[in-house]
Amino acid sequence: LFRDIKIKLISGILTSINSGFLYYLIESKGVTVSKELNILEGLLEVLVKSLLYSIICVLPLVILFGIPISLLIDYVLQRINQMNPPISFLLHAIAYFIIVIIYWAINFGVDKIIYIGEPEIAYNVFLFVYTPCVFWIITYSIKKQYLRK
Repeated sequence: LFRDIKIKLISGILTSINSGFLYYLIESKGVTVSKELNILEGLLEVLVKSLLYSIICVLPLVILFGIPISLLIDYVLQRINQMNPPISFLLHAIAYFIIVIIYWAINFGVDKIIYIGEPEIAYNVFLFVYTPCVFWIITYSIKKQYLRK
């Protein structure tokens, strides 16, 4: 169990950095560099801001919701002897999507969810499915490395 928690924590940190960088670039609507900065200073600014975004916005959600849900999914699949990677992958994506819908409903109200436009739905579905998929892929890869040793 401790090894699984350690693997999930490492996966969560790497996923947070990856997803935070992507979310920052998308939400900033294109990165612009001021004329006073050269290209390397501008790149450093983007990296620092995206890392801060990852630590402040994405990592807490991954640690508070993603890791416990992932451990629960793995536990349930092991108990019913169905530790099948495709099933695990789908359950991670579906569980995260449900958590985000519940989070939205609590914070923004059901009306916001019902009347959201199609382009925004597609954008949000991509973002909400991307993070758990990356988390699962990293976790699966680390587990495979442990089994080889």
